[in-house]
Amino acid sequence: MEAGASGYILKDDISTFRDLASVVRSVSKQGIYLSPAAYQALNARKAPDIDKPLSARQLEALSLCAAYPDASTAELSLRMEISHSTLRNLLSGAYIKLKVRNRTAAIIKAQQSGLIPSGFNGPVPD
Repeated sequence: MEAGASGYILKDDISTFRDLASVVRSVSKQGIYLSPAAYQALNARKAPDIDKPLSARQLEALSLCAAYPDASTAELSLRMEISHSTLRNLLSGAYIKLKVRNRTAAIIKAQQSGLIPSGFNGPVPD
């Protein structure tokens, strides 16, 4: 759906296949259709799988990483006006809470969970 799809039907959704013509007409008129099982799966995916919430500073650090994907940890720490080791600690703590192993995976999981905006491109607001 984030990529621009207007509908999604699971291959074993027999009830939707029986009414496929009306589903196609609805989607062609700018409607949106998700089969019930696809809707449940989408909602389950959006629920954060996080044991402990991220701190405001961890969210700020991840947002900054998303905004400046090519920046080094040293460059990002300068933007946050903190030491290099403090930023590394913030990110390491976020990785543990998000149950991931690296910066890219942390950004993706935080975006999928709605913790930071998807497609974020710009400095973190004050």
